[in-house]
Amino acid sequence: MPVRQLDIQPGKKQFVSIIIVSLILLVGSGWAIVNGAEEGSVSPTFLGSYGTAVFIFEVITALLLLAQFLRTGRFTYAFLSLAYLWVALISPVQIMLLHETITLTPSFQAGGTEAAWLWTFWHIGFPIIIAIALGLNGANPIVTDRPKFWAWYLFTAEIIVVAIILTLSLFGWVTLPEMVSQDNQFGNILKNIIGPLVAFTCGTALFMVVFKGRFRTDIYAWLAVAMLAALCEGLVSIYSGSRFSVGWYAARIFSLISSGAVFLALLLDTMALYLKVIEQNKELRKIASIDKLSQLSNRREFDERLNEEIRRAIRERKPLSLIMLDIDFFKSFNDSYGHQAGDRCIVQVADSIRHVVSRPADVAARYGGEEFAVLLPDTSEQAAFELAEEIRQHISDTPFKLENGEQVAVTASFGVSCLHPTTPSDGGELVKSADAALYLAKRSGRNCVQRPTHSWHCERQLQEAKVDGHPEVLRKHSPVSTDPQC
Repeated sequence: MPVRQLDIQPGKKQFVSIIIVSLILLVGSGWAIVNGAEEGSVSPTFLGSYGTAVFIFEVITALLLLAQFLRTGRFTYAFLSLAYLWVALISPVQIMLLHETITLTPSFQAGGTEAAWLWTFWHIGFPIIIAIALGLNGANPIVTDRPKFWAWYLFTAEIIVVAIILTLSLFGWVTLPEMVSQDNQFGNILKNIIGPLVAFTCGTALFMVVFKGRFRTDIYAWLAVAMLAALCEGLVSIYSGSRFSVGWYAARIFSLISSGAVFLALLLDTMALYLKVIEQNKELRKIASIDKLSQLSNRREFDERLNEEIRRAIRERKPLSLIMLDIDFFKSFNDSYGHQAGDRCIVQVADSIRHVVSRPADVAARYGGEEFAVLLPDTSEQAAFELAEEIRQHISDTPFKLENGEQVAVTASFGVSCLHPTTPSDGGELVKSADAALYLAKRSGRNCVQRPTHSWHCERQLQEAKVDGHPEVLRKHSPVSTDPQC
């Protein structure tokens, strides 16, 4: 996988989506600040769904960014991952405290005030870490060749910091100023100090993302949306006036957009890369299955397809035919005109085969040297014979041109065989039978098509037909004469 595997430049459709989402955030924020003061009630169902979605988005985003850091060693990805892990560690506790007080022991009591302070740590810490991440980015980003060591160090340090914050908040070891009244109204500290501080940190992080990231990749483009959503969420949450107001609930929607924007970008990029890998694997398989000279299937591909078609013919109880052909006197041709001319002759014969064999299910292959094979699923012996004769005619009617302009006749000999397979081993017998017919064509003067007059499979299936009473099999496999041209 390439080092910058997730550094995919956003397309026009993504930019249009980013503009639309940004406009929705700005217009929605303005409406929520002006009209969102109406009081609402606590909705545990909404809070539970919201908290679960935020946690899932943040955790998966943190893991994907961590994986990118481990692959690239770029500290930008490490700190982006830390930012999302920060939210994932704090948000569940903060959301849980919104609608009830936790009392486990007399020394462990937390409620609305602690929830407000955890929200503050969440919404100030997240943009600060994002700003640090983008500060490490640039034309020459800071990179380490020991990403595992630094990942262990940085993530352990953050977990310790979060543990300290949660401990101090939940155990009451530090007296925290009241920011939310008993009736859920926001106090002056939240409005006059925390609000501007959140706006400043989110605004700074947004500026860093736009200025340093410049929308060069999907991650930076959607990270800008995430920071805009975080800025809108912070402003709407605080300046809607109270907890659980209409504006406050609208801010939670903005929070979901902030949490899910980069997650969606990473998910789409990962899917795009996965599909690209699938296409590359298909292309590699295609290259591995094609004979380089003739551009027909190679021997390996032929053997695999033969096994597949044998099994299919057994399941569907249909015939399977095979044509084997060999260029006549090819050794003498090479000795007389050289191996380069011989290679061009093989290409010309392959073109003749390709010209005649057109069904997608048929397999035309270079079997080895100057020998070719054509596998014909669901094809009777007579139909295969006629197709072989058509190929033979096309080859003989296409003279080979030497470099000096002289034309040389090229012919080929053909062997045809057909059977209704009953066991997987019948594939090898089909090849033997067609090869025997090819040998007979060579002995009969070459440049002709031959088929077995009384081969092993005819004998076996004639016996089966007699037992089972299938007259169509008797007709299909009764002894036949060879091509009159031979």
